[in-house]
Amino acid sequence: MYIGLDVNDAVEPGTATPGEYGLIICNVIVKDRNATEKNPSGVGQMLRVDLTIVGADNVKGLVEHFMLPHDDFEKSTNDFFALNLKRFLEACGMESVLNDSDDLVGKNCSAILTETDDAKYGMQNTIQRFLAKK
Repeated sequence: MYIGLDVNDAVEPGTATPGEYGLIICNVIVKDRNATEKNPSGVGQMLRVDLTIVGADNVKGLVEHFMLPHDDFEKSTNDFFALNLKRFLEACGMESVLNDSDDLVGKNCSAILTETDDAKYGMQNTIQRFLAKK
């Protein structure tokens, strides 16, 4: 099938200057965790949250992962995971209960972004911390 698409003018997205930005959640996926050194059994799940930076043109989106508590983890680990998710939900103006991951899609929040040079992905923005709703 002939498409006739010219992509010569396509530009590689960059990063936003470090600072405070508004973010919009554009996608959320619940994923099973893979086995790692810290989690050799690979048990548990995580939320993969895709975010768009508001007002920043031609920049890469952000991906943030939130590990979910699991019965096989120590209490301190579950408390840490729960607190991270609670802070994120509060930054989105939501209650501290998440019944459906789809409830996050379209929500906005604010965060302080930094820049890091990743060996695999190059320059990218990372979230230093989420900011509570004002």
